[in-house]
Amino acid sequence: MKKLILGLGVFIMASTIVAFESADVHYENCRDKQPAKADCSAFKAEKKPRNVIVFIQDGVGIDQIYASRVFANGPDQPFGFERLPHQSTIRTCSLSGVTDSAAASTALGTGNKTTNGKIDIGPDNEKFSNMIELAKAAGKATGVATTDELPGATPAGFTVHSSSRTKYRDIAQSYIDVQPDLLMGGGRKWFSRASSGAPDTYVYANGGKDVVKLENHSDSKDLTGAARKEGYTVVNDEKELEALPDSCCKALCLFSETSMTYAVDRPQTCPEPTMEEMMKVALRILSKNPKGFFLIFESSNSDGASHAGNETKVVNEIAAADKAIEVAIEFANSHPDTLLLLTSDHETGGLEIKPGTYKKGDLVDATFTTKMPLLPAMHSSQRVPLYATGPGAELAEKVNDNTQLFCLEKLADEK
Repeated sequence: MKKLILGLGVFIMASTIVAFESADVHYENCRDKQPAKADCSAFKAEKKPRNVIVFIQDGVGIDQIYASRVFANGPDQPFGFERLPHQSTIRTCSLSGVTDSAAASTALGTGNKTTNGKIDIGPDNEKFSNMIELAKAAGKATGVATTDELPGATPAGFTVHSSSRTKYRDIAQSYIDVQPDLLMGGGRKWFSRASSGAPDTYVYANGGKDVVKLENHSDSKDLTGAARKEGYTVVNDEKELEALPDSCCKALCLFSETSMTYAVDRPQTCPEPTMEEMMKVALRILSKNPKGFFLIFESSNSDGASHAGNETKVVNEIAAADKAIEVAIEFANSHPDTLLLLTSDHETGGLEIKPGTYKKGDLVDATFTTKMPLLPAMHSSQRVPLYATGPGAELAEKVNDNTQLFCLEKLADEK
């Protein structure tokens, strides 16, 4: 039922695609020397894309996807993204060892490795050019969407530079300075004036080994007001998002004070949009640029659920993300100049599934092997899957390391 595996990469003929299974889980030795930078010389596409969509399922490995497939569809009915024609598995190690989200996003968004905690800045504090900067320089529309707080490490790694992922207020300011056309996510508190009543925020740092509390900022400046002065429309909920016109130039969409609500916890009258709704609006607006667009979209809560060792939340989050991914797949199918890349920044929890007879709706018998009593599960060194379709997608079969995804992302910006 599986594909041909050559060396450490997984190379697939489209006609034989079924889906990755637990037998395909592979752990890397992150103590080995890591490539500092991607060599993109071998990644030359016959046909280049005009648009690029990168979808990140945070903390999701092969077994998280399998468990979610069982729950949502049944074990023999893969998600649509599992059927994309070009696939591989990729290494996620950072220069610190097992990666955190900041170093992983830096690798994905710039093609360079760094140490944990840094965003688009190298171990010697050199700055790396990122995909949002490159796409803007090429005249393309740019979008950043996440269910995390916008200053979170994964969206930030495609957009800004920071010596520490914990500097949320500074990162929020950097978003306004960089000015992507579309900003969507949570984290309203970091764009607002300081408030003593703002909720505390915690992040999993150092590969998930440390839970770090982010201090509420004391800055009295209103960044939403600054964004309006720069031409942004500020959006607060699903209704305001849907009301954005196609001709909207720039939008700052802040749907919650901190991170957005888990899919399984959404009330019937939730004011936040779903990931599916966010994707539809993002593509509707960004696709109006005649030079094309670059969109980074993160489904974040799958990571938090894996840190908590909560399989129910994991599978519901991936099932919700799949609806947004289906929108992106439909767009790519109807816009053949669009490259869609779907992967994860790292795996969280070291999830291992026990063999069994499972049916649709089941929660599989699984263990988060990196979770200890009273502590969150840590990130693991598992390789994560990569799925791709569109012009240049065939190069995904050659991608072995997370830095090399950058070689595909920037195809649309090369002359």
